[in-house]
Amino acid sequence: MDEVSLHLSERLRRRVSEAARRQHVSDEEYMRNAIERSLQDDASRLAVQPRPRLPLFRSGDPTLAERLDDILAAGFGLDTTGERPRPGAPAGTGQAARAHLHGSGSRSTRPR
Repeated sequence: MDEVSLHLSERLRRRVSEAARRQHVSDEEYMRNAIERSLQDDASRLAVQPRPRLPLFRSGDPTLAERLDDILAAGFGLDTTGERPRPGAPAGTGQAARAHLHGSGSRSTRPR
């Protein structure tokens, strides 16, 4: 087994010792077990999360990519209802933003 030096605050070292005593193991065994559990948890989280597949969504609008800058610029600084928010005001329903993305807003005048 490899030996590793680990610096712990006095408070953390005391907590490790108390937890190890409750589990009837040495401080070293407790820390090894804790590291092993943490690594298993990390591996489990990574295994559960699916990798994204392209395309991420289908808008049904073949001009969406061409109009994206205009769509974003039109909504910049607006809350989700399409209004300029008052400081401290709650967010709205987002109907204006959704309508704009689904094509009921103005079309781009940029040349294609």
